[in-house]
This record gives sequence, structure tokens and C-alpha cells, in this order.
Amino acid sequence: MLSKYFNFNNASIVKDDFISFEEPLKNQVNFLYEDMFHVAYENLNIIFDIGWYGDADNLDGKFILHLIKNEDWDNPMVKLSTKDLSTLKFYIKTTIDYISTL
Repeated sequence: MLSKYFNFNNASIVKDDFISFEEPLKNQVNFLYEDMFHVAYENLNIIFDIGWYGDADNLDGKFILHLIKNEDWDNPMVKLSTKDLSTLKFYIKTTIDYISTL
């Protein structure tokens, strides 16, 4: 659960099935899928979304973090991708910091 690691101030957590940062990714392949995490900042009309895109069984894919304004998925405010959990953790922190400036 990402809400265990980060404070999503003023957001409504819609879905938080995120994996563990402590466990190796290869041990969590059964929990990698597109709709892992979804938070709504309703006052800003922003969605913060993270999912795994690609083949989870072979770890042939990546996490994609989206920050969406006004439901415009074709033109995300932020779109970051990585396979690395440490990098993803950094991206999440940076995105939360960015949201706090809006």
C-alpha cells in the first residue's frame, strides 16, 4: 500500500493495491497489473495513477505513473516510467511535491 509510505494530502484514495518497496520485484509478479493505485485530488480535478504495463510473469514491462487533469488521459500532466522500485519511489515523492505547489 502506497499510503503506508506516502502522505497523499487532501486526496481520496480510490485504489491502493500497491506492492511492497521492501520485497524484490521478482517475488511480487502476481501483484503487478495496470490498475494498482489510483488517487483523486478532487479539489484540483487531478488523478494520480500508477500501474504495471507489460508482461508481469517475465518482468517484461514497467511501472507508469500518470498525473491526469480534467480526465484528459490523452494529455497527461506527468507521465513517468521505470522498472526500478527505487526510481519509482523517487518519482512518487517528486510528483506529490509537485501537486503540493498547485
